[in-house]
Amino acid sequence: MNALSLDVLRISAGVFFTVTGGRKCLLPAVRARVLPFIQSRTHVPHAVACAVVGGEFAGGLGLLSGVLWQWAALGLLPIMLGAYISDTLPGVRAKQAPGAWSWSQFVSNALCNPEAQLLLILSALALAGFGF
Repeated sequence: MNALSLDVLRISAGVFFTVTGGRKCLLPAVRARVLPFIQSRTHVPHAVACAVVGGEFAGGLGLLSGVLWQWAALGLLPIMLGAYISDTLPGVRAKQAPGAWSWSQFVSNALCNPEAQLLLILSALALAGFGF
């Protein structure tokens, strides 16, 4: 992957995570909705939910700044994986019609969502950044 391609991925992911994480950290009304939502879906303590939101913001800034961006991508992976497992995957499973399970439909639903695509982008950034 050439440097320009990596920079486009890194900067666009950085903008996304900085904006979404920043809103959750800096806007009290958003924070008041998001923290209980995270806790209800993942059953983690309030401090962990705060760390997740802060990690999203810090990871976005790390990707944007270009300083230790590989580590920022690695740090964002568990946050996105948690979002995928706790919020997206139940919806993917619910879309499967009872008695008419389809592997191709399941894979399509599992991959055609922002969380899955961000997981793939972060994985690519982490692997490319470490020379793979």
